[in-house]
Order: sequence, then structure tokens, then C-alpha cells
Amino acid sequence: MNSVMTYNIKNDSPTPEKKDLWEYRLPKMVQLLNRHQPELLGLQEVTAEQLEGLKKACLDYHFIGSPRSDEKKSEFNPIAYAHKIFELIKTDTFWLSETPNEMRKADEWQADCYRIATWGILERKVDRRSFLVINTHFDHMSERARVESAKLLNQFIKEQTLSNIILMGDLNADTKEACYSILSENLYDVMPVSPYHVGPNKTCTGVDFKHDIQWDTMMQIDYIFFSSALNVLRTEVVTDKIGGQYPSDHFPVFCEFSG
Repeated sequence: MNSVMTYNIKNDSPTPEKKDLWEYRLPKMVQLLNRHQPELLGLQEVTAEQLEGLKKACLDYHFIGSPRSDEKKSEFNPIAYAHKIFELIKTDTFWLSETPNEMRKADEWQADCYRIATWGILERKVDRRSFLVINTHFDHMSERARVESAKLLNQFIKEQTLSNIILMGDLNADTKEACYSILSENLYDVMPVSPYHVGPNKTCTGVDFKHDIQWDTMMQIDYIFFSSALNVLRTEVVTDKIGGQYPSDHFPVFCEFSG
């Protein structure tokens, strides 16, 4: 059995309340990760400063990934893996645009931000089985960009030879959007088929921090998708409140699996 988690950790931009600043959220986030111990972890909205803090605090993980732009506060979609369990074989990052190998924003898709997918081929040490793990974060403004990004990821997945595939991330879209249906052509969403699910199906408070949740205003935009070679054992939307505070404005999605 192995485990995977996707988690939009909220960038380190200034916040109205002091308790929501990154320096106060980091130890709570580390506590959450230590409690659930995902062996594969995809993070979104991670700035360079946040990434360095996580690397120093989470020594059981190795991190891979590149920034999405040359902007001062550029973000990463890093993948972290438990290095005692997995070994990195290959990794890269591509841009969600018509020129995936070029660092640029997809203006032709009306994208508001630079968007990327970071991937790694990870070998499980116990049996030398290889897994393709992809972590992404779709545009929040342009539905066309989300659709085209899903098509690009589908094409990338079709070109791979590995059967064990994990795709995770913040799609900025619910299950009714076309990008979700496109990704579901080759992979399946783990939560609807889970034999044992803990927590709500909602994953995001909307905008900024809300420590008193109104569930009817919550959204489901964070996902883990598997190839058919992997089997879901248990899923959870983690709603841990630590010190009276949620560490992010998203709840992580956690999945235990076999395969």
C-alpha cells in the first residue's frame, strides 16, 4: 500500500490576519503532513521561499519541479516523494500552452497566469515498479485554457509507456466542466470510486482564509486521478484544524492505493 496527497498550500502573499501569514502556517502544515505521511505529494501555489521552508522542515521528502515563470514571486507545482520509498528516475516541467517547452503564458487561450505541469518517473524501491506522477494547476480565469490544458495533458499521457500513472492538482474547475471530462477519458477520479471515504467532497473555501466553514459555499476543484492499473483503497479530504486554524484555503485530498 502507498499513499498520495494533492494540496494547494496557498502562496505566501500578505494576509489581513497575522495568523494566516506563511510563517505561522508552515509549522501547522508540517504537522498535518507528519500526521498523514503521504508518500507522494503534489503541492500548488508554492513560492520559492515556501519551497525552501518545506525542504528544511520535511527531511523525509525530496522535492522536484521548476518555477512557472521568471517573475519575482513565481510559483512552483512541486512533487515531493518519500526518498526511503521511491527513487527518482527522471523529471521535467512543461508549460500549458501551444509551445510546452517554452516558458510563457498561453495568451492564445486567454490564460491569466503562466501555468505548468511538473512530472516525475519514480521507482518504488521495494519492487522496482515505476510510476509516472504529474502535478498541475490550471488557470483560474479562462475555461478555454483549462480545456486546452486538459487536452495537452491527455496527449502527454498517451505518449507514455508506463501503466502506473497518477495525475493530481488544482483544476480550478468542478466535475461539470469539460476539462474534468477530458482528463477522465484516460484516467479516473479516485474519490467517486473510493470504497471508504472520510470527510466532505468539497476541497476549497473559495478565496482567502475562512476558519468557520460554510459548506454550501465550498467548491470541489482539487483532484487525484489514477490509471486503471492502480486501485483505490481509501480517500480523505483532510479537514484538520490545527490550533484553531486551517493551514490553507484548500483542503488536501489524500488517497491510499495499491498497484
